[in-house]
Amino acid sequence: MFDFAVMTATLCFTDHPRKVLAEINRVLRTRGSLGVCIITRDSTWGAVYTKKAEGGHVFYRHGHFYTAEELKKLLAAYSFGVVSVKATLSYGPDAPPRVEEPADNPDGKGFVCFHAVKLNQAQRAFTGSYA
Repeated sequence: MFDFAVMTATLCFTDHPRKVLAEINRVLRTRGSLGVCIITRDSTWGAVYTKKAEGGHVFYRHGHFYTAEELKKLLAAYSFGVVSVKATLSYGPDAPPRVEEPADNPDGKGFVCFHAVKLNQAQRAFTGSYA
């Protein structure tokens, strides 16, 4: 059993994201940590990458971008409780890059990271979803 797993800009490019999360759930110990970072579909960054995908871009055409809320629900479906969220890229891809402090609120941010933990059976029954 593993203590943690990390996926950065990976879940969007898997053919079977549910199988990936099921396998991570299988190999993580109870209360093991999962870090998942995504480019959010409803951000300016996600809009640019989605447009590239629709245009047949060699890389982005294979992507399926999620909103932060969709990812929360997907994690909950595989018995992961969200502990914290950090987000950045409040500016668009055409703006000059700048240093930002990560925010707790993912709204309007292009890059969002979730820290989730694998729940035990009692926690899953009690919460019914993520924490």
